[in-house]
Amino acid sequence: MDDTRGLAEYYDDLSRFVLWRRALTMHKAFAATPSLTQWLGRRMSAFTIDKLLDVGCGFGVPLAELRPVGEAHGLTISAFQKDAAERIHRGTPNLKFFTGSYEDPLPDIYDAMICIESLVFASDLHSAVSNLARHLTPGGRLFVVEDVRVGRKESRFEAPYLEGFRLERIYRDSEFESAFECAGLALEQKIDLTPRVSMGRSRSLPLKTLALGGLRRIAPTKRWANVISAYWGGSFLERLYAEGSFSYHYYQLRASAT
Repeated sequence: MDDTRGLAEYYDDLSRFVLWRRALTMHKAFAATPSLTQWLGRRMSAFTIDKLLDVGCGFGVPLAELRPVGEAHGLTISAFQKDAAERIHRGTPNLKFFTGSYEDPLPDIYDAMICIESLVFASDLHSAVSNLARHLTPGGRLFVVEDVRVGRKESRFEAPYLEGFRLERIYRDSEFESAFECAGLALEQKIDLTPRVSMGRSRSLPLKTLALGGLRRIAPTKRWANVISAYWGGSFLERLYAEGSFSYHYYQLRASAT
């Protein structure tokens, strides 16, 4: 988003709550084994990766699991997430974290990058993807897992989802593919992971959104309002999935060899 500072503050508040709950991963969970990180790791194992970047790394748990023999770096917009990740993984060799936006120049060149539910927060999708592509080695890989709009018609659940997650817009599958192509990345594989994702019961979702909306209106502080807004927005994302408007897509992309 353009208000990077406001989004960072939002994620700081949410991350404090998530860490207090001792939940160290912030992405969707698969309903059965393998986990998302294990599934992704199996695909990454086919490539030689000496230096890895996690774009939107959260507390660094997937990065620590997937890190190569060489170096692994984690990028986050949240200073709280960076500090927490450094504490959690203190003593883990060759693991570093830094803050910045997805459009900022990166400190290094990487053999591979992972983006798990992070690119939707970029202020400009094409600019962010192009920036990442410029920092891939020739023939390097970009692995993306993202919430993608697939329905043709707009849904009444989109506006509260955007508001709750502090997003400016929703990206379609075609827009992701356009951004990849414009950045010179070749699409090697695309997989719909939606059937693997653990979702809440659709019958309870209207009550869930109503209850969270009520709590959001009476939140005693801005910090609590940010936390509740995130879960409120998430409940509408679940409803978008339940009605078939969204899918959970995996994209595997290759940088040019020259």
